[in-house]
Amino acid sequence: MKLNLFFSAVFVVSSAIAAPPTKIESVIVKDIRQSGNLFPGPGRRNRVRSVLSVEAMSQGCTKSDDFEVQVKDASSFQEVTIVRKNDDPCDRVPAKQSFDLETDRLSPSFRKAIRVMNPLIVEERFIH
Repeated sequence: MKLNLFFSAVFVVSSAIAAPPTKIESVIVKDIRQSGNLFPGPGRRNRVRSVLSVEAMSQGCTKSDDFEVQVKDASSFQEVTIVRKNDDPCDRVPAKQSFDLETDRLSPSFRKAIRVMNPLIVEERFIH
């Protein structure tokens, strides 16, 4: 009986310490810049640094470190998802803010297309 209580207490404590839930953000991807050795030659590892310039909603305290760029390699394209790791603790009026997010997990865009999987922010620009 004591052994069962110990294991259930460990499970409860470990699940309480688990990583905070992530949230897929609505974003506007303004630009994707890639730099590095884009043509490394045969047998050499291709290291490419990618910077995604995005706009996301912020209440004033959001930083680039609050986001994570997740890359999933599909057959003919790369799926990119921008995930918010930490909520914005400020209570200001939400507004769009620009962020530069870096990753080294994207292949050069000329080899495989890049598909952004996040919902989009639709800007209200009405034309009459």
